[in-house]
Amino acid sequence: MKKKILLLCIYLASLTAREFVLANSNVSMLSGTAEQNQSTSASTTVLHENIITIKGSVPSERIKNSITQKLNKLYPELKIINKLEVSSVVTPVNWGEKIEKSITSPLNKVSKGELRIDGNTVKIRGQISNDKDKIEVINFLNNTFGYEFKVLDNLVVSGTEQSLLDETLKNRIIEFDSGSSNIKDSGKKILDEMTEPILKLKEHKIQIIGHTDNQGSSAGNMKLSEARAQSIKLYLLSKNIPDATLETNGLGATQPLVSNSTEQGRKQNRRIEFTLIN
Repeated sequence: MKKKILLLCIYLASLTAREFVLANSNVSMLSGTAEQNQSTSASTTVLHENIITIKGSVPSERIKNSITQKLNKLYPELKIINKLEVSSVVTPVNWGEKIEKSITSPLNKVSKGELRIDGNTVKIRGQISNDKDKIEVINFLNNTFGYEFKVLDNLVVSGTEQSLLDETLKNRIIEFDSGSSNIKDSGKKILDEMTEPILKLKEHKIQIIGHTDNQGSSAGNMKLSEARAQSIKLYLLSKNIPDATLETNGLGATQPLVSNSTEQGRKQNRRIEFTLIN
């Protein structure tokens, strides 16, 4: 019988108002499974501006409920959609207790990021407002998880490098031909403008995140969003952006900015985001 181990990802979003789609903000690449000599169950929490979606597997009903309660307390303004499943998974000692303790302030000071616990490794990435808060978050995670866990810091102080990307994109939508990854000419013009700030940040890693509306199947939307992100990357590579600078992620329709009930809403949700991740 194959052993299952638990991988938990918590995708973090800012509570400040935004008009662009948050990678809310970033995800459901989420709860995937991997098989080698063991299968991996993934649990992911996706935080939108007004919605938190929790997906994946946890070892007990108690931990499932506790994670939900902790998120409700930490983000009282947001709606929690719980899609967690309880299954037989093997976790490090006191894994659930440490996770519960980690879902509290100052974790909510991180935006557009991810907290990933993979075995005994804890990785935090995303944006944070200043160096003082960054040190506070890292110290908090080290103290919470203890010496048995290794904390990897990939936080970026915002208002600097990330602002170059956000101010250039200016909440504009990079459009594609319907149902395809072909970039429209209007989108290429925006990407031409994005080239300069990306080149300035070539020593960093930038994630290109594709989002779709909810039309069509979930699997199809995931595939399309990833294809569009890849198409953006290929276009930027043609503009001499180093390949090592760019990575892609497709989140399908898992992170809508607004309701998909209208054509205007669906148009807003079909978007590309650029996030500095280290």
